[in-house]
Amino acid sequence: WRHPSFDELYFDTGLVKGNATLNSEDAWSFDGAIQLGYKRLSLEVSAYHLMIDNLILFLPTTAFTLQATDAQGARTSGIESRLTYQAFTSLYLDLRYTYMDARFRDSKMQLPGRSPHVYGARIRFEKKGLALWFSMEGQSAFYMDRFEGIEEESRVFYDVGATVSVGPRWSFGVALKNLTDVQTAVDAMQQPLPGFSMLGNVRLKH
Repeated sequence: WRHPSFDELYFDTGLVKGNATLNSEDAWSFDGAIQLGYKRLSLEVSAYHLMIDNLILFLPTTAFTLQATDAQGARTSGIESRLTYQAFTSLYLDLRYTYMDARFRDSKMQLPGRSPHVYGARIRFEKKGLALWFSMEGQSAFYMDRFEGIEEESRVFYDVGATVSVGPRWSFGVALKNLTDVQTAVDAMQQPLPGFSMLGNVRLKH
C-alpha cells in the first residue's frame, strides 16, 4: 500500500489537478523469474500478477481536465523477457519484450496508459574508451481514459549515441533522440513527448 503523493493530492495547473480526498493505494503483488545462460547468450523471463483494491489514476473528468481519482479495483498480469548476446568481445546485442494485460476488475476494460506490448532493441560497441550505441523502443496503442474512448496510437522511437572516455575519470557523451522526429506521441498524462533532440553530457568519476 502507499499514500497518495503530493502531486496526486495538490498538483494544479488548471488542465491537470490533484485530489485532496484520495484514499491510499492497496494491492498485492506476486512475481517469479528464471534466468538461463550459455556462453555469450543469456535469457531472462519473468511473470507477475498484481491485484489492486484501490488504484490512483489521472483520468479525464472533462474534455479539458485530468484529475487524480480513486479508480477502484484492477488487476494486471504480464510477462517480461530479455535476451542478451555478446557477439564479439566489443559488440553487445540486447532485446526486450513485455506483454501486459491490465484491466479494471468491474468492467474488464483496459487500464489507461498501459500498452499491451512494449519492445526494444539495443546494439552497443565498446573499444578502447569509445562506446557507440543504437536503440529502438516501441509500444502498441493504448487507451487514455477509463472507458476505452480515447486511444493513443502505437509508436516507435530510434536513438543513437556515443561516449568517449578520457583517462580513468573523464567521459564525454552525445545522444540523438527520436531520430525520425515523431511529434504525435503523448504520455499517459496526455502531454506531448519531445520530437528530435540532441543531448550532451560530461561525467567526472571520483
